[in-house]
Amino acid sequence: MKSVTYFIFFLSGVAGLGFEIVWTRMFAVGLGHELPSLLAVLAAYFGGFALGGWCLDRVVSRTSVPGRWYAGMEMLIGVWGFVSIALIPWANDRVVNLIGQTPAFLWHWTIAFVVPFLVLLPATAAMGATLPTMDRFLSRLKNQGRSIGGLYGANTLGAVAGTLASTFLLAPALGFRATILILAGINVLCALAMFFGPARTEAARNTVQYTFDEGPVSFRVGLLIFATGILGIGYEVLGVRVMNQVLENTVYSFASALSMYLLGTSIGAVVYQARAPREKFREVLAFLLVGLAMATMVGIVVLSQADAIYQKLRSVFGGGFGGSVAAEMALAALVFFGPALLMGATFSHLAQTSLRASGGVGRALGLNTLGGSLAPVLFGVVLLPAIGAKLALMLISLGYILLVPRLKSPAMPLAAVSFVMVLLFPINLNLVYPPPGGRLVEYRDGVLAAVAVVNDPRGNRFLKVNNRFVMGGTPSAFGDRRLGHLPLLLHPQPRSAVYLGLGTGITFGAAAAHPDLRAESVELVPEVVDMIAYFEPRLGSDETLKRLSFKVADARRFIRATDKTYDVIVADLFHPARDGAGSLYTLEHFQSVRQRLAPGGVFCQWLPLYQLDLDMLKIIIRTFREVFPETRAYIAHFNASTTAFGLVATAEPTSYPVDWYQRRVQDPNLVKSLGELAIPNGLALFGNLMAGKNELSRFAGDGPINTDDNPRVIFGAPRFTYESDASAYANIKTLIETFRPLPADVIDVGTDADGTFASRLAKYLEARNVYLNGEIMRANRREVEALAAYVETARISPDFRVGYSMAFEMARQRASTDREGALGILRQLEAADPSRPEARQILQSLGDR
Repeated sequence: MKSVTYFIFFLSGVAGLGFEIVWTRMFAVGLGHELPSLLAVLAAYFGGFALGGWCLDRVVSRTSVPGRWYAGMEMLIGVWGFVSIALIPWANDRVVNLIGQTPAFLWHWTIAFVVPFLVLLPATAAMGATLPTMDRFLSRLKNQGRSIGGLYGANTLGAVAGTLASTFLLAPALGFRATILILAGINVLCALAMFFGPARTEAARNTVQYTFDEGPVSFRVGLLIFATGILGIGYEVLGVRVMNQVLENTVYSFASALSMYLLGTSIGAVVYQARAPREKFREVLAFLLVGLAMATMVGIVVLSQADAIYQKLRSVFGGGFGGSVAAEMALAALVFFGPALLMGATFSHLAQTSLRASGGVGRALGLNTLGGSLAPVLFGVVLLPAIGAKLALMLISLGYILLVPRLKSPAMPLAAVSFVMVLLFPINLNLVYPPPGGRLVEYRDGVLAAVAVVNDPRGNRFLKVNNRFVMGGTPSAFGDRRLGHLPLLLHPQPRSAVYLGLGTGITFGAAAAHPDLRAESVELVPEVVDMIAYFEPRLGSDETLKRLSFKVADARRFIRATDKTYDVIVADLFHPARDGAGSLYTLEHFQSVRQRLAPGGVFCQWLPLYQLDLDMLKIIIRTFREVFPETRAYIAHFNASTTAFGLVATAEPTSYPVDWYQRRVQDPNLVKSLGELAIPNGLALFGNLMAGKNELSRFAGDGPINTDDNPRVIFGAPRFTYESDASAYANIKTLIETFRPLPADVIDVGTDADGTFASRLAKYLEARNVYLNGEIMRANRREVEALAAYVETARISPDFRVGYSMAFEMARQRASTDREGALGILRQLEAADPSRPEARQILQSLGDR
């Protein structure tokens, strides 16, 4: 019977953590991905848990049928799980406007806490009461009534299984609603199994008599339970935050770290029940707390070497998706397992000591969970930005030392010496690494991410978020500025625009060159906004700046909450594998964007082609076209390694007259800016066309789309990131071979009286594709074939000037070491395009005829 009971509680843990993961992600759709939202949902979950444990503790401890009470709790959780499928989306729809676009922190936090707290309270309160209820049931069967460690361990082990199953299996395959159905079904199964199994005859059963400790639980014990909750979750929050600079920051990264933390806690609780002495409360507590102080200090040292350890682990496990996830789990185990092992034992020890005839376990769980709910704010929001990760983690170690009873443990001198050594040793947890020979220019530990500016040896500057994501830099400024201009040029006269995502600010800076345009930029990470001064994004004069504004907010909630409409909406290159970014590629988000487009408006979604596999690209295109059938594809610049692929949509069918560019571009400053970006005419503008709407439709085909309920991008895109041998050129090569854009896909052929423009555009597009193939060959060190492709572009289209310029530059570089080779290139260029004088002039100056 006891084995069945433990298994039921294991299954309850599977459902409980599965619910937490799914509910948190569902609420993020409405509340946003800012830290107040993320922490408030977690606090609401823990708050309901704590309230249920505290308030129902005495009730379930005095009943003669605790097993039936437990069955009722599980049934309530299951039923409320079914209700949440409809209730959470309903709440999200109503809370968006209540929070607003850019709310104050306190208001944001309050709404983001209160709504999930109330929506989830019946289920979370029942979850909080399951441990004291099950403990009271089991204590009636066992000698001396010691069951907390085993129950807590079984439930937490179930939480490990729930974390992994929900993240790696159920949600990716079935979506969130179906996952909730399964989890709720598990709760109902637990209720029925308990009611018709172990609890069936409990009212008539003779129970084991157990002598409980007398008197109320001391204030010190209550304080210890509360404080260890704060310190334990604080260590988890800071550990995950530091590891984010090393791990891939996908949905699987967080699940890997959380599962290792929970696994350590589970094993610690089980070991405590099996091995801990029945007496000597202070001695055992002192051992555990000193051990925690030492273990967290070891964790700090491990974190300082996290990058090297992770890379070594990836090589050991073989890379790829499975090997990389295994490496993430192994690193998380090195950081979390030791401390979590002792945390599980410490809670079990304190909860067991709190046990009284009238209860105590629920109140202990409530205090511990309440402390845990405060930890993310204290350590993640307040201390981390203020004093840095190392000192914040050292405060946790110090906290455990100060909690040791009377500070008289024999191990205290070792703990004190270790603390001083770790504190004074130059351990750096700012795990941002410039390129060899480069330097770190600026570093900010923000509440959402670590943001840094680094220089390479050539003086090029890059913006890095959590070290793993390069959000642009000065070498890509040419292409980034084109990202900002192209969507604007496809609108006849934009007066308002919003850019979702800021990065270096270079893309947004393009808006400054368009007269009479008022533009807003929305950025999730506040520290990113602070860094744009390092990239000189050409925002213009003080007068121009009056037309540009910056908003720090979740882009998705911003679009849903605003009552404005925009002529142009530009969505930046969101890394699809980054945890949370996938929600910006869902059907529901694109529908919100369409509602915010003014009549005749243009929406451009830029995609990082080099960070996607073709399956994910097709899913995104399919989803996009479900909302915007009138969609064309463009590329921002002719770079085969970091190609930006844009889906450009209008609400109504649109084609452009051949003199569109001359009508659209008349302001002298705009003419100058576009000339610097090699967009001097309509051929150069429409020469970025990659595919018309019909070709996009055929390419994407029929199949699943990306929705809030079934976010295929969140779970599917990371697989490309984890593949170490993924080619940055594979996608653009496939698209070149697949798409054959025609001038009629974009221009109004009726305005091209003699067909001259269409003919030149067709040749321009052909030459562009040949050039991109040449770029791929050159990247693969096939220089001869690349050169032939560049020269061929000059033969195909005199209007396409990039290939000629590239070949000319190759000739110039060879001149000092291979004069005949350089002359050969120049002769080929003169023959391919006699209208250009550069090659001919050099040949004449060298006396070559």
